[in-house]
Amino acid sequence: MIAFVDPRNNPEPPVKRVVAPTGDADVLEAFARLCREGRIYDVERWIMDAKPIHAVSYSRRGSRRIKNALEVAVDTDRLDLGLLLLCNGFPPDAGGESLLDLAIRDRKREFVDLLLTWGADPLLADAYTVLASYDADLYERFWNFGLDFTRGHALARILADQSSNRPGYGWARLHNAEPKIARELAIALLEAVVENRERAAALLMWAGADPRKPVPDLRYSREDDLEEEDTWSTAMVHALMYGHGHLLKILKPQLARDDFDMLWTWACDEAAVDHLAKLKPPDDWSKVLLRNLERALSSYRGDEPRKLIEKLTVEHDARVTEMTESEIAGLRRELLRCPDDSKSRWVLRWLSYSETCEPAVFAELTRTAAVQRKLNSLHIRDARYRY
Repeated sequence: MIAFVDPRNNPEPPVKRVVAPTGDADVLEAFARLCREGRIYDVERWIMDAKPIHAVSYSRRGSRRIKNALEVAVDTDRLDLGLLLLCNGFPPDAGGESLLDLAIRDRKREFVDLLLTWGADPLLADAYTVLASYDADLYERFWNFGLDFTRGHALARILADQSSNRPGYGWARLHNAEPKIARELAIALLEAVVENRERAAALLMWAGADPRKPVPDLRYSREDDLEEEDTWSTAMVHALMYGHGHLLKILKPQLARDDFDMLWTWACDEAAVDHLAKLKPPDDWSKVLLRNLERALSSYRGDEPRKLIEKLTVEHDARVTEMTESEIAGLRRELLRCPDDSKSRWVLRWLSYSETCEPAVFAELTRTAAVQRKLNSLHIRDARYRY
């Protein structure tokens, strides 16, 4: 066994002194107290006496975990104590949590360097903790070590949530040609759009996020990413689905790149209609109107769908010209399920007019006995009733 190593002699890593761990963490409580109180000479004497300095585990039965000596050194920002422990055989990855995470969270960059120099495993660090440091140099360093920022979608989560993390967006922009990073940017953009985080969405677009890339939704994805790809969607579609049409000015749909017939199918707010209509109004408004008629019947929607339908009718002469059998069946089902008679009455009256709906579509919708009973209960007998 190598004798006590004096840090004043500028020892070089790796650790040469081997110290066996104790199985009883309780015996280290006094040692940790010496470290916490900064009694560096007493700590040296403890090590010289070949007493145990680290344990197999720091958990005590029926009590809280004991902090290990190196953890205390990081907590108290005692770099000299940390070096003393490390060069005398204290394992840099001791304890249940990576000490690198503790040093990174506390913005103790010198301790990060010290731990890495003396053999701490960078791959045990938490990717989210590294990314939350707002330190681009640290990102690059750990990425080059091989730490996977995409595991658990750490990069996507932090960029979607923390629009103040300019170093994070800048680092991602530099690496956006890498497929894994490009995918994380697209996932982050979808999440930012769903949560209506306009600033984050703008920064993600600047960083190179693709609003047309199908990706899983973080709220429903499993960590192993085994979802069927046909359930994935894009940030562009989610902006429309969730009524965040104002984000289209950031996502920038283009006639040459986007399927506007598909985009129109999801439009459900005035900002989306205004933005898309300036670029390319639909040849047929039927699917747009159908989606919003179903939304107008929803028990948890307010007046927004109705106002949007009225806007489409007045400003764009929008009209239902056709529906497939399945679409009619779906709308019929929503009508019969709707618990709010005022909503059902408004939708049926709107559909009853030839100016807004093809009579054959209305006739097919109302041909069943159940819908006829609904019409009678709502006192809708003909088209003379105005909404």
